[in-house]
Amino acid sequence: ISLNIIRSLASENNISALLKIFNRNTDNPETQHEAGSVLVRLGDTAMNRLLDILQAKTDSDERVRIMKLFMGIGSRAIPAVRERLMKAAPWYYLRNMAYILGHVGNETSAEALKPLLTNENQQLRNEALKSIYKTGGSKRGAILLEVLPQADDQFKIDIIEALGNSKSVEAVPELIKMLEERNAVEASLRDDLEEKICVALG
Repeated sequence: ISLNIIRSLASENNISALLKIFNRNTDNPETQHEAGSVLVRLGDTAMNRLLDILQAKTDSDERVRIMKLFMGIGSRAIPAVRERLMKAAPWYYLRNMAYILGHVGNETSAEALKPLLTNENQQLRNEALKSIYKTGGSKRGAILLEVLPQADDQFKIDIIEALGNSKSVEAVPELIKMLEERNAVEASLRDDLEEKICVALG
């Protein structure tokens, strides 16, 4: 019964009316927030409209306002955000998605962040790494180890640090192998890499 009520409330007219309030420049930010809070609770159609607006927004304060709405509803935001990660989009928008998932995600959703670890944009890679570390739980090690060989030299060092901080037991053989072979990165970064590996291994 509740689901049917929500579906009936999520009409195009109601969503449009709420979006109008949410997007309106007003001296009453509380009203805007209330409109946004209702929107994200009206299901996929409303959430996707908000995610479209997030992608189009150029003002950082406006983007943060929308992201906070999604973080406020917790795990219910995961399917919509994860679906967006599977589509081509500007790096800054994908970084927003990774940031939201880092706050509402779980071990299962962390897998959706893996492709971002090989993106050419450094800021996006770093955000994905942070979010995987926060939400990946027991799957962190496997996700990061799979990407490690493909990462550029500097990012390899960041991944190794994350593996160490997460106490990833499955990473130990690979890290020892990298220490022994000494050719995982260019010579100028070798000392940094070996230091991070030693710290990761304790």
